[in-house]
Amino acid sequence: MRNAWSYASIFVLACLAGCSDDDSPVTPDAPQPLAYYDVAAGVASRVVSDTAGLSLFVGPDGGDFALFEVTLTGEDAGTTISLGPDDSAGFAEAVALLTNGVDDQVALWRTLSDGSAAITGSLESIEFSGGALEGQEPDFAGAEITGISLELVSVTIQSPGDDPNGDGLWTSADIEGRIIVMGRL
Repeated sequence: MRNAWSYASIFVLACLAGCSDDDSPVTPDAPQPLAYYDVAAGVASRVVSDTAGLSLFVGPDGGDFALFEVTLTGEDAGTTISLGPDDSAGFAEAVALLTNGVDDQVALWRTLSDGSAAITGSLESIEFSGGALEGQEPDFAGAEITGISLELVSVTIQSPGDDPNGDGLWTSADIEGRIIVMGRL
């Protein structure tokens, strides 16, 4: 007949056998992905540039406060840029808008060195999806946003690019990735 120590030993060994070095305990208060914003957009202009800017704004007009503003090169492909409350002057204001219970506008800006921009946007409830807040509308109300990450899959900057004028003054930039809003429910 086995005693309680035998059963406890079998239980511990079974737990250890099922764990690998990659397994880590789940902490209930750890930030988790609240929602995602997929980025697949570009910008082109009559300029020669080896950088492109990417910004995400939020607010009633879609351009009130920047969640982030970054300058990218082709070497940024495959990297992740993470921002938190200490990284952006407008971060707190933008987070307040994302969590205010109002379906505010978000605007994704792509820019080149000459100031030309391509801007797309819509409502929070349309642009953000998936994650722990899947289906919650109109916004992130009730959640604590702890940070925002930009995972860059590809950054392609071509000069002269398509060169529609045939004079070598043209840059085409395409950016693909995912914005992840991290936080706690």
